[in-house]
Amino acid sequence: MRTIHKYELKTPDAVIDLPTGAKIVHFGMQSKGIGDYGERFGFYLWVEFEFNNSSPPLVEERAFSVVATGQILPDGYYRDLQHVQTIQVKHAGPETVWHLYEATPTHSPD
Repeated sequence: MRTIHKYELKTPDAVIDLPTGAKIVHFGMQSKGIGDYGERFGFYLWVEFEFNNSSPPLVEERAFSVVATGQILPDGYYRDLQHVQTIQVKHAGPETVWHLYEATPTHSPD
């Protein structure tokens, strides 16, 4: 059966294990609760994949970058960036537009 699960991108350049063949259906921000400086927000992916209760899914490592409009796109090992989705966010301050890219390796790591 197919199901959707949520994964947090803990850093703007995150490498996470997702089930093999997973499809990203949404990228967004959600509240992580109240911290020392007010409400904290995090970036999340909602991912659709085939789920079997009897065995855990096979996973693959996937790399993502989140950048704001006007920021320089990351460079390095993961350079082949493909745009996935854009979100507009307005919380307490001015609106910010965030862009999610998925990166694929262009060469073997050293």
